[in-house]
Amino acid sequence: MLKLSSTDIMDFSMVPFGQGYYDTPDSVCGAGDDSSYVWGAYWRGYNLKQRECFDVKCGVHAPDPRPASCFTGTAHCQHGGAECAVNALQACSMNLTGFEWKRYVPFAVCVEESYNRIQAAENYAVLNATVKACAQSVDFGADEVLECFYTKKDYWLEEMAKRTIPHKTVPYVRLKNNTGEWFRLKISEKGVADDILVQAVCDAWVFNGGIAPVGCSTTSNTIQVITA
Repeated sequence: MLKLSSTDIMDFSMVPFGQGYYDTPDSVCGAGDDSSYVWGAYWRGYNLKQRECFDVKCGVHAPDPRPASCFTGTAHCQHGGAECAVNALQACSMNLTGFEWKRYVPFAVCVEESYNRIQAAENYAVLNATVKACAQSVDFGADEVLECFYTKKDYWLEEMAKRTIPHKTVPYVRLKNNTGEWFRLKISEKGVADDILVQAVCDAWVFNGGIAPVGCSTTSNTIQVITA
């Protein structure tokens, strides 16, 4: 996607919350087994039905007002506390850049590439070092990100949860064409979402009469989409 950052052929937004959800009363969606929730491993108490229920009742398409207990419980991420921490870091970078994707995506990608090291650590030392390293290539500072993380991570996780679209699996990637209609890219769990997204954007741009900019492949692939 960064291949297209020097062009104006696309806009982009992300919601770093993945398959996470909050504990809620049984009358809303219920709560997962907290006893198996750790920092750096898959959460064995993860419950797909509870998560899908949470997305519907508390996510972006939730009724207005949402149930009062949507965010009073504990937030859990599918792959443990490390995933929630990285989600919060990425959300902080989005806020610090006014949600301008060309400014925050390099940082978000850099942090994601260090996810395994953050996950393997049992404290915030690696996370702090990662933020400092990743901030060297962007126009906002590591101190700003870390201040946001340590003082507002709960707030930004909640904000990302509120923006989450009901979905079955991740990555969940959608495109909006020039008619305003949404399409979901069909990406397997082992698929490279970034390459598929770039190709789909480039193909659409050329199809609508544009000239493919640098960063677009010279050959067009068949991209599978699903009407969202």
